[in-house]
Amino acid sequence: AEHGGTHIDAPIHFFAKGKTVDQLPLEQLIGAGACVNVTRKCAADRDYQVAVEDFEHWEAEHKATLENRIVLIRTGFGPYWPDREKYLGTKEQGKAGVAKLHFPGLDPSAADWLITRRHIRMVGIDTA
Repeated sequence: AEHGGTHIDAPIHFFAKGKTVDQLPLEQLIGAGACVNVTRKCAADRDYQVAVEDFEHWEAEHKATLENRIVLIRTGFGPYWPDREKYLGTKEQGKAGVAKLHFPGLDPSAADWLITRRHIRMVGIDTA
């Protein structure tokens, strides 16, 4: 139902002309970072979807922009690994387990905002 690991070469997974990790310029993989902490919201709602407002709040609090940064999202779920039930919301695996998965993620509109409005270098999150 879900798997772990990095998806740094994800472009080649979805696009015939996408890049593999060895084709990515090193300059794209280094730069200023920002850790957006949404642990309180995720503790209250394990299905929380990180929103544009969370990123705008980070910018206002830090008096800085996320423009061209590496954005890391801290949900607080990282310490739950490798306990599948705590981390993913279920111990069940396979097709039957998909509907039982419950963990925070990135709202698609917020992902779009990060790319189109802030031109971030990459995003990372401590959930599946």
